[in-house]
Amino acid sequence: MIGLALVAMFLFGLNIGRFIPRATPNFIQPSPVPTLNTSTENRSYTINDCGVSFTYQSNQTLTEASMAATLATEGISNKIAVACAPEIPRPPLPPEKTEDVEVAGIKTKLYHDASAKDGTPIDAIVIDHPKNPKLDVGFFGYGEEFKKLLMTVQFIN
Repeated sequence: MIGLALVAMFLFGLNIGRFIPRATPNFIQPSPVPTLNTSTENRSYTINDCGVSFTYQSNQTLTEASMAATLATEGISNKIAVACAPEIPRPPLPPEKTEDVEVAGIKTKLYHDASAKDGTPIDAIVIDHPKNPKLDVGFFGYGEEFKKLLMTVQFIN
């Protein structure tokens, strides 16, 4: 009797199991890991009112004005500025804080200075515009991105 009861319970359990919906396994799908794109493409920009063009990297944010532009890189406090104006003053620095350089085929001075506010280093170059004698062009910044930008400068007009 006990054996028949066990067999009946077993068969009854199998039949009930058919009517109970099976739960689908709930696997956790790993989220894709974002890849950092370390390559940057170059972009060209021209300050038309000034007659200066340069190339900058796509990871830099460009802010435009009629006679100026600034470049900022996220996570880096250093900014690069390019400005045109009549008679931009040259920094009054001793010879040991200047360096002879060439920008767009023009020999000029690179001034090495620091911010009076917090001592942050800043380099400056002021060039007489070769195609517009009424304008000076100033480049202000620091570091590798500043040097890269200076190598791409062209004067137009």
